[in-house]
Amino acid sequence: MTTYRPGGNIIPVVFQSNYSRLNDKYTEVKHFIFLETGLNINFIKQSDYRDPLHNARVQGKPNSQHMKAEALDFHPKNYNIHKLFDILKLPENVEKLQFDQLILEYDKKLDEYWIHFSIPDLGKPPRGDVYYLTKGGRATKIQQTIHQDNKLPSSQESTSASNKVKYDSKKPFLQNLAAYDDGKAVENLKETLLAPNLKKRMAKSRLKKLLERAIIYNANHPQVKT
Repeated sequence: MTTYRPGGNIIPVVFQSNYSRLNDKYTEVKHFIFLETGLNINFIKQSDYRDPLHNARVQGKPNSQHMKAEALDFHPKNYNIHKLFDILKLPENVEKLQFDQLILEYDKKLDEYWIHFSIPDLGKPPRGDVYYLTKGGRATKIQQTIHQDNKLPSSQESTSASNKVKYDSKKPFLQNLAAYDDGKAVENLKETLLAPNLKKRMAKSRLKKLLERAIIYNANHPQVKT
């Protein structure tokens, strides 16, 4: 069964359990903040699951946890985001809430901040990594891995893991193309390749490969109405 969200991407079946765990964690985080501050803070959810096409459009990392429904971005509407991040990034709170990653992100062009947090793969211990990140720049790590048995991988292991994430994230997206009754996904991919903001050669190259796979998949699988 395919899950649809109002105004959001279709969540592949393979990632639906991640999405459920992610929302449970978001509820836990909001309740934790209420207990810490005693304030009813209004939170704005900015982004959670992204399919590979959406992730490319917003210039997300190729191995973004958003593509596995394991990451969520949000910001407080009526509270200082830096104070909020200072609460969440305390080592004891990162340990208590079992974050995989916790990042305070900043977009220079929009002059906007948001908090990104992620959960680990099911059955794996959280890394507990905390960063500051300026969009388009480098991430500054401000807390090392909590679990010593889950140290950061070597560059070779990291590349291998990244390639696996890319494949795992594209596969369910391609499988869900059959859910469209008019080949809409393929058309969206074609339009995205023509978008003026996609000037990076690598980004276009990735999208072209995805488009080729999408066309082949659509040709080999009958379209079914949902």
